Amino acid sequence: MAEGNRNAQTVRLEKIKELLLHSKFGYTIAELHAKLSERGFAYEERTIRRDIQGLEISGFPLLTTGDKSSGIRWRLESNTSLKHIMPVKQSALMGIYLLRGLASSLEDSPFQKDVEDYFKTIEMKLGDKGQEFLKELEDSIKFSQQVQLSTRINRDILATLQSACAERQKLEVIYESAASGLQTRTLGPHALYFDHGSLYFLADDLIACKTKTYAVARFSEAKMLPEPFEGEIIDPKKFFDKTFGVFEGSDPHTIAIEVDRALAPFLSETIWHSSQASEPMSNGNTMLRFHISLTPDFVNWVMSFGSKVYVHEPKELQDQICDAATAVQKAYQSKRVI
Repeated sequence: MAEGNRNAQTVRLEKIKELLLHSKFGYTIAELHAKLSERGFAYEERTIRRDIQGLEISGFPLLTTGDKSSGIRWRLESNTSLKHIMPVKQSALMGIYLLRGLASSLEDSPFQKDVEDYFKTIEMKLGDKGQEFLKELEDSIKFSQQVQLSTRINRDILATLQSACAERQKLEVIYESAASGLQTRTLGPHALYFDHGSLYFLADDLIACKTKTYAVARFSEAKMLPEPFEGEIIDPKKFFDKTFGVFEGSDPHTIAIEVDRALAPFLSETIWHSSQASEPMSNGNTMLRFHISLTPDFVNWVMSFGSKVYVHEPKELQDQICDAATAVQKAYQSKRVI
């Protein structure tokens, strides 16, 4: 919806609430239409009817009298307090419900209770109609098991990382990497970055003079230093623009992958990377193209589709997949129980 349309709708809703609040006997939809027309709001009656439904869903205590034959009249009690009510449309309520479902990745994390409390606050501000609509959504929209955010994330450490980003202060941290174990590092913060169910910290390693990605769950200590970080702030979206995930990559490659027709709708209709492009092939398959680095997560992603995909280029990716497939075959041949 355009900004102008949103503003017009907000003004219209406020005017409807004002009319209903100061009406002793209420108004029918037709009468509301006439009143609004007098005030320069030229809308159809069905638009006003949707507005009334939206007010009901939002929890506004609308009272009705009359019936369909004589005309249903709508009004608000004159002593109604509107301060505790949060206006929300059905479409917005559906969006909130979808967000709550997607937030299931926070289960068992330090943030689960905060998020649940927030959604409960929203629900408490809804009226009976809104509660009924939420129940309909719960019955009709289900969610798959989400990738869970690590339960090892420390709330205080996360707050320190966020503050360092906001205040542009250097950090001293203790971080555990697979290669080096626990080490004390001095970092220049750029941003926190959420990717595939995990939270990362993009920062400059000020000793190695290199920008790196750190898993937030692996920080055991973090404190801000008094020195400001004066390096140029890096946007994570640009930093990871040429990679499939958060793995660091070299120069990007032009990649062409032939996808079997049975798998093509799923792979081509889902946006896996911003460089993605697809085109139909004469044999009924689909050619999927990317311009990204050959990182381990991308190689694993390609291999996850088995023989349903075939890499046309680059040869380097072909070789990596062949080597990985050979290693898997050897591992199973050596350990398989006959």
